[in-house]
Amino acid sequence: MAGLEKRSARNPSGSGRRQTRAERTRQRRRARRTWQLVVVVAFALLLAGLGRIFLLGFGEDQAESTTASVAPTPTEAGPYDFAEAGAEAPLDALATAKFASVTIQSPEGVKAYSVSPERPEFAALAELLPGRPIDLNLPVRSEATVTFVAEDRSTITFDLDLSQRVGTRGDEAWELSPAVGDVLRRLQTTES
Repeated sequence: MAGLEKRSARNPSGSGRRQTRAERTRQRRRARRTWQLVVVVAFALLLAGLGRIFLLGFGEDQAESTTASVAPTPTEAGPYDFAEAGAEAPLDALATAKFASVTIQSPEGVKAYSVSPERPEFAALAELLPGRPIDLNLPVRSEATVTFVAEDRSTITFDLDLSQRVGTRGDEAWELSPAVGDVLRRLQTTES
């Protein structure tokens, strides 16, 4: 009887049967899986909560700014905003611009260049644009854009159809000199 009491003391389940090593291993694995499942579920809930915070925004301030951005409000131009000059802008002031921005569409994609007044391409574009005024009866495809930016951040932009040698700005059109295409090609080769 003393032996049975010793066995019962070692096996607290009281079943009188000793737990085998395989059973203990399975029990530990089940406990480990249970904890792993708890950790994974807690982590997923944490990620879902953080995702909701980012999607919905941080607090009421974000909600108010979202509401404000949906309803259009009048905006004032800031000191660093660029604005296209009207049709009455003097085109002879191109040579005094701060810089020119040139965008050229090619089969490889769109390339953009910033041209400073010190470069010969800037002087050539300022001299060649706008060109000889014409009445435009043809559809124009913009293959390049030249934007002159003045000191006061006003811009004068020309859309260029190089294949037809036509430049446009608003409702006005000009016949371009063949040299404009040469200047743009030279700009592309010096920047490459």
